[in-house]
Amino acid sequence: MKARELLADMAEKMELPADIAAGLPTMELCGFREFSMEPHGGLVEYDRERISLESTLGRVTVLGENLTIRRMNRQRITVAGQLRAVELQEDDHG
Repeated sequence: MKARELLADMAEKMELPADIAAGLPTMELCGFREFSMEPHGGLVEYDRERISLESTLGRVTVLGENLTIRRMNRQRITVAGQLRAVELQEDDHG
């Protein structure tokens, strides 16, 4: 069993939010205009059509047009623009 799955199982038994206990990111999509993720592991790639971020799940990539980083701090990032897709490339380390 992966460490992430074990933590989620333990959290469920203790009636805690499994995603938070397992260190999983929370991702929010507001229509086709805004994407937020907390926590993030840093910016990997940034241009007007593609923004890639590291997360505890792997690499998260936002695709679209006229993309900008609206807000970013150590924990949370918000991407704005005309969103077309959000892709997750899972890492094999969890």
